[in-house]
Amino acid sequence: MSVRIKVARTAHELEDVYRLRHAVYVGEEGYFEDSEAARGGMIVDRFDSFPKTANIIAYDGSEPVGTLRINLDTGTGLPPDEVFDFSGYRDEVRRSASGQGEPRFVSAGMLAIAKNWRNRRDVFRSLFKMAAGVAHSWGVTNIIATVNAKTVSIYRRLGFEAVGNQLWVDEIGEHVIPMTSPFASFYQWAFGHLGGRDLALDAFSQSFQRLVLGAEETLFREGDPAHEAYMVDEGTVRISRSVGADRHGLTLVTLRKGDLFGELSLIDDKPRSADAVAGTNAELIVLSREDFLAAIAEDPGRSRALLGILAERLRRMDDLAMILAYGSEEERLEFVVRGLMDKAQADPKRPGWLTIRVGISEIAKMAGVSEGEAHSFLEQLARDGKIEFSNASIRFRNSFEVIPFHSSAG
Repeated sequence: MSVRIKVARTAHELEDVYRLRHAVYVGEEGYFEDSEAARGGMIVDRFDSFPKTANIIAYDGSEPVGTLRINLDTGTGLPPDEVFDFSGYRDEVRRSASGQGEPRFVSAGMLAIAKNWRNRRDVFRSLFKMAAGVAHSWGVTNIIATVNAKTVSIYRRLGFEAVGNQLWVDEIGEHVIPMTSPFASFYQWAFGHLGGRDLALDAFSQSFQRLVLGAEETLFREGDPAHEAYMVDEGTVRISRSVGADRHGLTLVTLRKGDLFGELSLIDDKPRSADAVAGTNAELIVLSREDFLAAIAEDPGRSRALLGILAERLRRMDDLAMILAYGSEEERLEFVVRGLMDKAQADPKRPGWLTIRVGISEIAKMAGVSEGEAHSFLEQLARDGKIEFSNASIRFRNSFEVIPFHSSAG
């Protein structure tokens, strides 16, 4: 089943946050047993009532499985300040930012993941990426945290650095380590790979939810009600449609990082026009029609970013429709390979090359040709020195231009 990550807003969702903290910290880890904050089967403190607080929660169906809290410092301090004196770090940041505006500090903490979910890196990652989106909407510049010594490696992978030695905290009966990070580097980790979608992320970052899907899990079917748009953050999603008298499935496109789909659902009530299935384990950024309309009512200018991406997407779908309807097998393959190159990333091991993980069978489905025809097309490009390929990936030269290929069967 898919996992949905969101900012807790309702009383029920917030209660789920507080109860999950208690279940993890007290029930599973033995922390906070004598703390006033852990009464009545919940863990809640005064920082949960501050105006700039976001409690992020992950649900597997209706079961809460993970949570993380972020607080913006509005002049009353942050939870980590009660354990460690971050004033030296704050002063250093202010000196470095002299003349660039007042720094804005946020804290990250109260990370609680149910025991059976702690090996799910995608859930960890999505919780922190949700936090990055909300903090970005607050204009944050720097992050502080006092991190459980057992989980410090997670924060190091996110770019945090220790600014002091480990400390013993009686209330939780555990060592913590004070850590900090410039927000820009954390945001780059979270969203830098999405490239040209920054405008949409800027406009709606506080309105997003996230969805984690397993490989071959269905997101929606043709004819389903539609009320959300999606952006692929990790993995792939296949968009297909039933065609012909036998209603066989035709793959229209395989979407990858940064691709937006389902966006028409934000502006009309029509049902889905195709199927969407995760081709691999996938993580999606989600924008509901309700949140979209609320965001543009607050600031109509926000719609421009999404409309620009929508126009780009519709132009490409028009091109795809023409190619599928009237193009030869070679033309369809050329169209698909060009699209894959546009999505390929710089290969760190091969300067001057781009790489993307995609198989021959997937390329064949996208172009509506046999695997043999797809293999022959790629072989010709490889002989020309334009690409290198295997059963799982393609590597492109940066200067690659697709040359139409005509097979011997043509």
